[in-house]
Amino acid sequence: MVVVLIALGLIPFALGGLLQWILSLNNFLLAPAVLIVISLVTLLIWGILAYLIKPYIKSTTKVMLGMHVIPLLVLLLHGIQGPVLHQYWPNFLGLLTQIYYLPLVRVGSILTSWMGTSMFLICLVSFLLMVGVSFAGCKLNKK
Repeated sequence: MVVVLIALGLIPFALGGLLQWILSLNNFLLAPAVLIVISLVTLLIWGILAYLIKPYIKSTTKVMLGMHVIPLLVLLLHGIQGPVLHQYWPNFLGLLTQIYYLPLVRVGSILTSWMGTSMFLICLVSFLLMVGVSFAGCKLNKK
């Protein structure tokens, strides 16, 4: 079951890749309101996944740790590439790091707009939102 939890952490890669592909089609632009909806739907999906997986794993802590291994690793990669190196790696790992939080960037940027614009800070807030909604999903499915 731990493998399933970690595999769930891969879902934002798919969502981010899909969003990047849509945005790259002939310089296709999405309205800011659409990006907010995409962010909220992504968070809703993350919370629903936690809600659905909770009956199979009794410990909320195990669900939380399992679901957030990959998001935490990606956040650490953002921390290394952004604030430390001041550039993203020009390889597949650098690309994956950039697209992982892409579906959540709009909400993260709105919540951090008063602190300045830092991609790492936006990703940190996005990560905390993912943790929050998955925790809520677990607690809503207390049986």
